[in-house]
Amino acid sequence: MEKNHNILILKSGKTTKRIAHSELSHVCCDEYVCDLHFADGTKHTFTKPLAFFEKTLPEADFFRISHSVIVAFRHTKEVVTLGRRLHNAVMNDGSVFPIASRRWKAFKERYHGK
Repeated sequence: MEKNHNILILKSGKTTKRIAHSELSHVCCDEYVCDLHFADGTKHTFTKPLAFFEKTLPEADFFRISHSVIVAFRHTKEVVTLGRRLHNAVMNDGSVFPIASRRWKAFKERYHGK
């Protein structure tokens, strides 16, 4: 893995993928299996912990909203408040993810700062 300001380079077995940050919509993980979802509707699966992507992706563009999801601000269509401590991030592709209440304040500050 190499870190670049605009490109994520991931190796999986004999395959190396170059992923532009601007194309990445969100990352969903179950343990060490992460699905990278792209703005064009495609997805790729990698065996890496979510913490890897949290450390690798630029903080200015991505935010970990829960134990298993990182979203890209540029692909977050809206944030819906369902109650005092219930908020969802709605992605451009229609995916909806709950934002953990302990992460809400930081997310709100960063999202509205965009």
